[in-house]
Amino acid sequence: DSILSRVQRYDFQRISTDAITDRLHYVIKAEIKNGSQIQVSTNAISYLAKQAQGGMRDALTMLDKCLAYSNELTLDNVLKALGVADYDNILKLLNALYCDATKDALAVLDEVHMSGYDLKQFVKSLVDFMIDVCKSNYLKDFKYLSCPNTPEIQKFFDMADIEEENRMWLKSLVNLQNAIKWDTNPKARIEAWIILRGDV
Repeated sequence: DSILSRVQRYDFQRISTDAITDRLHYVIKAEIKNGSQIQVSTNAISYLAKQAQGGMRDALTMLDKCLAYSNELTLDNVLKALGVADYDNILKLLNALYCDATKDALAVLDEVHMSGYDLKQFVKSLVDFMIDVCKSNYLKDFKYLSCPNTPEIQKFFDMADIEEENRMWLKSLVNLQNAIKWDTNPKARIEAWIILRGDV
């Protein structure tokens, strides 16, 4: 107690996504005022703010990284600069699975593999996205989701509005992620998962 009485205590809390969004817009406006040629989309800034998960320093670091990649702050450029989820292929694969189009799902996986993308990271992205799908069933608000608000993703959410089926796919993907954790050839296991409709 005698030591604690002599120190200052700081309780740090995470910053709200709205506050981070406002700050990122402020920084960008200041850069533009100083002569920088920056084009920005609201969707891109919103996504950056959510990815920061309450950390202002992280948000500013990611913003710097994105501006180093391109002065056009579109959602697509932000995703490329950060090297995060490949939402196009995630949607293609999940749409194929929900429509029982095994051939199409296998083709998407092969495309991802041939592009050089880490398949374990791709499965992690699938898990994260399916968490958002399940959360969207309950919350109906992109504010609480980590994925961007795009027409394509909204269309998928509208289609995949069956809670029980979504929970089944999420559970199956989590099991798949655990199954390939130490696998030296994850592609074969993921292909088996697709063919067996989610069983691993």
